[in-house]
Amino acid sequence: MKTEYIVEFSRKSFYDEVSSRKEPIIVDFYASWCSPCAAMKPVFLSLAEHFHGKVFFGIVNIDELRDIAIEYSVSSIPMFIIILEKKVVWSHTGTISEEKFKGAIERVCLQK
Repeated sequence: MKTEYIVEFSRKSFYDEVSSRKEPIIVDFYASWCSPCAAMKPVFLSLAEHFHGKVFFGIVNIDELRDIAIEYSVSSIPMFIIILEKKVVWSHTGTISEEKFKGAIERVCLQK
């Protein structure tokens, strides 16, 4: 799922973005064989388009970047996390409606 709104992380780009980004980062941990992950792709894309310019969206393939998945305690997928100032401030495992996911992003990322 590579679009102008979502970055597919490499090991280096993941750590570079987490350490340098000022805006919130939302990460989707997924695998190509995961049906619930595939079901969440359109939701993740829609949210990435909606919040473009306010929140940074990226994906991590757990089969390719297993060490990052382990570091972030990913035990089930899909798993979504929000990182603010290098810290995980929200996470959700499994599918989630677009409405609930959007509400979480607004609460966690955009309240000032």
